[in-house]
Amino acid sequence: MVGQVKEASDPVFRGLALRFNKLFPELMLEIEPTATEVRDRAVWLVEHTGDGKTEGLIQGTAFFLKSVGLVTAWHCVEGATNIDCTIRANRPTIQSDHLEVRCAP
Repeated sequence: MVGQVKEASDPVFRGLALRFNKLFPELMLEIEPTATEVRDRAVWLVEHTGDGKTEGLIQGTAFFLKSVGLVTAWHCVEGATNIDCTIRANRPTIQSDHLEVRCAP
C-alpha cells in the first residue's frame, strides 16, 4: 500500500486517498494535513483599537497551542486590557475564521 511507503501528508498519498475516499466512503482513509496546512491553521492575525490612548488599529500575530489557546507577544495586545476593548483574531488565509478574544496573564 502507498501509505506504508509514503506518509499520510505526502501529496502522492493524499491524491490517491482522496480518490479512494470518493469511491469507497465506507472505507475512508485518514488524510493528514500538509506542513503548510498545519501552519496556516495555527497562525492568526490579532488586531484591536487599544485603550483610546493609541491612534489607529494595532496588529500582531499569534499562534494556536493545543490545550492553551492563542499565544502572542505582549506588545501585540498592550492597551487591550480595558474591559471595553475587543481583540479580534482571524486567520490570514481563511478570512471567515475569526474570534473575539480577551487577554489572560
